[in-house]
Amino acid sequence: IKNAGDSIWGIAVNVAALTCAANDPRVILKRVLQMAERTGKPLLYGIRWDPLDWALEEQLELLRPGDVVTYCLHAGPGGIVPEGRVVDAWAYFYNAPLGRAERIHSGDYLEYFKAR
Repeated sequence: IKNAGDSIWGIAVNVAALTCAANDPRVILKRVLQMAERTGKPLLYGIRWDPLDWALEEQLELLRPGDVVTYCLHAGPGGIVPEGRVVDAWAYFYNAPLGRAERIHSGDYLEYFKAR
């Protein structure tokens, strides 16, 4: 991974029940984080949400600045769209530096850009 330079953006890991089988998702994430640290790459992290046997907050606390979360825009347990509405959400610019981009606290991009 180190020798690939920019051809590898990051390391993807999905800790859903189907992908982990009988393995502990905490152990999987710990090992992948070690790999990411050694290679200097961010994670593309697929959260564990079905079954919700590991709190989303606990999962997010383990991630580092620059890591990206996926599989979270749903209304099921562990999603950031409970009851059909976005709660606390964040944005990332894929394959581009953030620079001085602002966080859109509401997660409502259309409203944010209308106000500008």
